[in-house]
Amino acid sequence: MRQRALAAALSLLCPALAGCGPLIVNVAYRPEGPAQPVLFGRRPTLFLAPVSAATDGKVETYQGPFTAAQPAAQTLQEALTTEFGRLQYPLAETAEQAQGVVEAVVARMAVDLTGSQGLSDLVQAEYSFDLTVKDSRHRAVIAKRITGTAKGVRPGVGIPGALYSGMLTTAIGQAMGKLGPYLESQDLLALLEGRMPQRKAVAAEAPAPIRVRSQGKSKVPTVTLIQQEAPDEPEAAVETPAALPAAAPAAPRSDVDELPPARPARAKAHAVIIGIERYRESLPKADFAAGDARLMAEYARRLLGYPEENVALLTDDHATRGDFEKYFERWLPNRVEPGDDVLVYYSGHGAPNPKTGDAFLVPFDGDPTYIDQTGYPLKKLYAQLARLPAGRVTVVMDSCFSGAGGRSVLAKGARPLVNVQQSAPPGKLTVLSASAGDQISNSYDEKRHGLFTYFLLKGLKQSGDLRQAFDYSKPMVSRTARRQFNSDQDPQLREGR
Repeated sequence: MRQRALAAALSLLCPALAGCGPLIVNVAYRPEGPAQPVLFGRRPTLFLAPVSAATDGKVETYQGPFTAAQPAAQTLQEALTTEFGRLQYPLAETAEQAQGVVEAVVARMAVDLTGSQGLSDLVQAEYSFDLTVKDSRHRAVIAKRITGTAKGVRPGVGIPGALYSGMLTTAIGQAMGKLGPYLESQDLLALLEGRMPQRKAVAAEAPAPIRVRSQGKSKVPTVTLIQQEAPDEPEAAVETPAALPAAAPAAPRSDVDELPPARPARAKAHAVIIGIERYRESLPKADFAAGDARLMAEYARRLLGYPEENVALLTDDHATRGDFEKYFERWLPNRVEPGDDVLVYYSGHGAPNPKTGDAFLVPFDGDPTYIDQTGYPLKKLYAQLARLPAGRVTVVMDSCFSGAGGRSVLAKGARPLVNVQQSAPPGKLTVLSASAGDQISNSYDEKRHGLFTYFLLKGLKQSGDLRQAFDYSKPMVSRTARRQFNSDQDPQLREGR
């Protein structure tokens, strides 16, 4: 007891003792070896929001607070940027360009006393941060505290800032090492796209011994870090901080949500895929439209061979009229070369002009009352696509334009079932539409997809060919609409001439 009291008294004289350092701790992420693999294939594009810290830049220790040499938020920001890069997650410059937004808060940087060994203290460092990932609707799909620890032995004399620096650097390294396996276990891409995740258990790792030696003639005592702690317990045993929202429950999964094996990509193929489920102008939801678009993009890449960089996916508030003009009138013309294939998929509301019968796609910011000014004319779309030097252009429409309901809206006060003009598409275009001009397009709640999109994807999964997929879907859609919805819905195929 006298020996420990003497050691404590000597530590108070730290500034006068050789071997004492300032009350500064250097915490940094220094990755060693390859990152843990992510095996789910395509990774979502993420935006890393500015990190914050609940620690106020201090390192809690049983001897009192130490000061971190660099702001805690900056250290975690740099560490996450590095680790997401090592895991090959694309990082967007803005939240609008990303499929998910990552928010992180430094929760704790601390060194705790766990026991004694003669004049020495047995200590444990902890570095933890709260991680939240939100989807495009600002809903948390992941909320978890990730913790790394390291054990060490502190000599009884002096205040070894170098020891604490090494231990916390080891702890943040261990925490970052858990990031990849955890995200893989949750199937982050599926969560962000509203699909049923293919969750996996996080494999356990054996504790790895780590040693930190004194450098050169430094007066800092030689220290041994005993070992890294074992990884986090299974997710059910980890307490989620109360301040973080619970992850959204997974939606029921249909057979078409099980992705098919990928085929080789074809360089000369381009797609614009649009799904608008919710609208700015308080329009009725087009149920499952955004998820339909995301899944169609996956099928286009995997089954039809469209390269990922040639697929533009626009959903909800990223599918404004300005976005339509950008991608139809600039992006496609700048990319398509003679003989290329082009695919346009649209899932969402259509609207007619009640006076002229002209059909319009309704963008996120569209208003059926002012459809001429805020909608995107179908005739204009066809004309733009016809001007491309492409060898083949296919347009898939899971929408309707009658104004009678389903995936169709109408100006307030106008009567439904407008006689929409159904002129043949120009030239090289082939149009696959969900219903005839005087019919509505239904959603298929049981499968959580548009009725037409569901059977089209099911046929595409079987055949790998859009035309054959349409031939399969046509009778299936008509039969299901009559039996389950007591309505007529007959998909149409029209070819340019």
